[in-house]
Amino acid sequence: MPAVMWPRRWRSELTSASSIP
Repeated sequence: MPAVMWPRRWRSELTSASSIP
């Protein structure tokens, strides 16, 4: 799914979660 469709909140949360090992 294109990240563009996701709300900025989800992108931020997913990015933060991905950054955390």
